[in-house]
Amino acid sequence: MRLFFGLAVSDEVGAAAAALIERLRACGAEYRWVKPKGLHLTLNFLGETPLERLPALEEVLRRAADRPSFTVTFGGIGAFDSLEDPRAVWLGIEEGAEPLGALAAACGPQDRPFCPHVTLGRRRGLGKREAMKAALRQVPPLKLAQRVDRLLLFESRSSPEGSLYIPIKEAPLAK
Repeated sequence: MRLFFGLAVSDEVGAAAAALIERLRACGAEYRWVKPKGLHLTLNFLGETPLERLPALEEVLRRAADRPSFTVTFGGIGAFDSLEDPRAVWLGIEEGAEPLGALAAACGPQDRPFCPHVTLGRRRGLGKREAMKAALRQVPPLKLAQRVDRLLLFESRSSPEGSLYIPIKEAPLAK
């Protein structure tokens, strides 16, 4: 099983991100866009994980969630490697990165520095790169707040239509 700890996005954030994806898709660049149902924020990617580790991961989930809930504000658009070379396009966090980082750290060690974001799409080819860079420069910040009140353990499954992200365990954060 390919697993990760993460957060679901609210309906409001999901709808705004889906509209943003459609706006960017219109530029015609070669990207694989995330389906609205698949939008999420990854806190800690575990990768291929044996089924027998699931009880230990449930304990990590429960302990990590033993903290007060908090609010994050989604802000502007960003990209890996950069907005000038957008390999992956994402929606960033404007406020609340510190408690998100603490939550991510509580889920286990990270392979790289934590950069909280919601992936919107990944480049598949090099066609219309300039159109994508221009489209990204025209995106206004969203400034949408969301309460973080539950932590999820997701399974990531590949399918012909793209990746599916299935919540398999959930733990509420303290109120």
